[in-house]
Amino acid sequence: DFPIFDIKLSGKDFILNELSDYQTFCAGRALVPNVYGAKIDAARIQLMQLGWKPVFGLNDLYAHALELKNAGVSEVQDCSGTGLAHCLLQYENSVGILDVVTIGEFNEEIYSYSVTCNAY
Repeated sequence: DFPIFDIKLSGKDFILNELSDYQTFCAGRALVPNVYGAKIDAARIQLMQLGWKPVFGLNDLYAHALELKNAGVSEVQDCSGTGLAHCLLQYENSVGILDVVTIGEFNEEIYSYSVTCNAY
């Protein structure tokens, strides 16, 4: 399941807002587009337009990860062999590393993402 709302606490009340088109990380220094549910190809374009560069994965990948790499998704780091077929893609910029997790073995969608910030 993908997030569908932002929840904000205001006093004793909760306020539901539509998800923003962008999310900031690293004290506002990193901008990531809302790519939840997007297909890999569309998400890659959005990320690269915001300056996120692929972190090239290893050459000794197996199964689905190797298929993705051969299809041009050079930032694939690995994929699980069972379950929901999660794959990890990585991007970087001067601010940090962006980990993107996909779900599905065909027509993969972005399931989650997070940023690890570089030290100031």
